[in-house]
Amino acid sequence: METVIEFLRSFGAAGLFIHAMIDAIIFPVPAFFLQLSLSAMQPENALWLATAGYAGCLAGTPVGYAIGRVSGNLLA
Repeated sequence: METVIEFLRSFGAAGLFIHAMIDAIIFPVPAFFLQLSLSAMQPENALWLATAGYAGCLAGTPVGYAIGRVSGNLLA
């Protein structure tokens, strides 16, 4: 898991967006930890990083909902 987070950290805000999007779908590690470490390394970009994480979460939430809705109908 740490290698995935380190890999995404190398992409900066784009990696945080991807991590937040995957986190909203199924990823077990919250994007907050990546955002916190990136904000500590670049405090001047903390607001931009929070915005990128929020946008990624908004983009992934409908996908996670759709997966749950489809799989829930399959089990019933």
